[in-house]
Amino acid sequence: MRHMGFWFADSRRNCQLPVPDTIPIWAQSKSIDVVVWTGLPTKFKNETGEDFSVDSAIRHLQTLTPEGKAMAAEYVWRAPDLVQTPLRAALQSAPWFPPPADNTLPVRSLLRWWAPEPP
Repeated sequence: MRHMGFWFADSRRNCQLPVPDTIPIWAQSKSIDVVVWTGLPTKFKNETGEDFSVDSAIRHLQTLTPEGKAMAAEYVWRAPDLVQTPLRAALQSAPWFPPPADNTLPVRSLLRWWAPEPP
């Protein structure tokens, strides 16, 4: 629970993690009473040697194997529409990061973009 963030509109509970200023504003604009999120610490710098940014995340994704890229694409494209981030916007507009033809297709259907089958 130490990595679980939450916010209650009525302030009846206090979160151990810092609550980003944008959470209450967003929740109140949507008439949402409770927001819960994962507050996991970042491992990006340990994995890549770089501080997280949209550009560094894209560089990292471009180094993945075709299977890794397919898994990343599936994760991004299947996220709920309300999850909008600068990284997601950049990826979804990148020609090398295509949407799956059908959201019910498995990851391997995306492999054709990064590892075409030999003739």
